[in-house]
Amino acid sequence: RKMPALDGELLSCVSCLYTLTPDEHFLIDFHPRSQAVILASPCSGHGFKFCAVVGEILADLAHQGSTAHDISLFRLARPA
Repeated sequence: RKMPALDGELLSCVSCLYTLTPDEHFLIDFHPRSQAVILASPCSGHGFKFCAVVGEILADLAHQGSTAHDISLFRLARPA
């Protein structure tokens, strides 16, 4: 009705899949069995907005083993 030119045959359709933790927060932590491995899941588009600070946190963890940012909300052991 509003866009009659778009009233044609559907040619393709794709779902947009993305990661999401049960509590909808990021995951940033060391692997439980190896401090040499950092796990990070900024969760798709939402995380894109925070890519600068997530990158800074990951660099801190890789180079110093810690970060000045409070990442307790993003730890593996958090209550989810």
